[in-house]
Amino acid sequence: MEKLRSLLLQEDQIEIQQRLNRGKNVNYMGLGYGPGIIPKIPRSDFFKNSWVSVTKQHRYSYMPAHTHSFIEFNYQFSGRSIQQLNGHEYTLKPGELLVMDRSLIQRYGYMGTNDLLVNVLLDIDNLPTGFISDIKPANGGLIRFMYNALTQRANHDNYLIYDLNKAPEGIVIWEELMYYVLADIRPCETSQLLMKAALSCLPDPQVMHMNVLNTPDRTINDVMEYINQHFGEVSLDEVSQKFNYNKNYLGNKLKQSTGMSFGELLDRKRLLTAESLLLDTNWTTDKIAEHLGYQNASSLFRLFKNRLGITPTTFRKNHHGELN
Repeated sequence: MEKLRSLLLQEDQIEIQQRLNRGKNVNYMGLGYGPGIIPKIPRSDFFKNSWVSVTKQHRYSYMPAHTHSFIEFNYQFSGRSIQQLNGHEYTLKPGELLVMDRSLIQRYGYMGTNDLLVNVLLDIDNLPTGFISDIKPANGGLIRFMYNALTQRANHDNYLIYDLNKAPEGIVIWEELMYYVLADIRPCETSQLLMKAALSCLPDPQVMHMNVLNTPDRTINDVMEYINQHFGEVSLDEVSQKFNYNKNYLGNKLKQSTGMSFGELLDRKRLLTAESLLLDTNWTTDKIAEHLGYQNASSLFRLFKNRLGITPTTFRKNHHGELN
């Protein structure tokens, strides 16, 4: 859609600053970045008159690690974006759509002139009654994702990736929605109808990462929160005693609820924290390893090789300049 392309190619003030500053990220939302800190983007700036919002991702820089207060859809209009999702790397190509729940940790690399990425935001806390029924023609993966997103005590680090090139009629609707909102065309109710139509025509996802709780389980959420807070010193034996569970039962319960073992949950938290420290600080790998609860840097190197296929040193070199 040429009218959308023309709109997206126009440089805004943030892009001009980032281009003139040679790629230095402009923290225009005032997010509380810092060593090991991953801020949450607030919803207050986006949903003034509707439960759907659309923004253009600012080019000429990277985006540090963050989470969201809403459901976010990233649509790659042209070019590409290198996405880091909970430590897993994906290259988003033209016509591909990334769907993310609120707790997913996202960062992405530098985007140039033709790397046009559009953000479609969904205010999950203020969706209209019957919203799921209105999008029921959508594929089962999206319905599961939405039901889980609406469940307060569920896991919220899920994501889906769609290739809309497999459903050309879907591209037309999604891009019409984006242009309608970015061009500030009224009424707002039309954008909401377009959003429902866009969701209803999605094909099957090509990537589906879903950790869905079969039933809301407050204790498991408390266990996971404890792991996240004490990852540098915690063990399955200790957690089992603290929450009065049999060790094997708790391990099985975590696997059933999250799709990951205790060790995998611990590794994921350590990896995300290590990535942040490598980018945010000048700490040595020995100091980072100690902070993560490892006895030496060899364990840190093993973690990166097993999960990312590279060493921590290579990770820091590859992402040089992407400081939070």
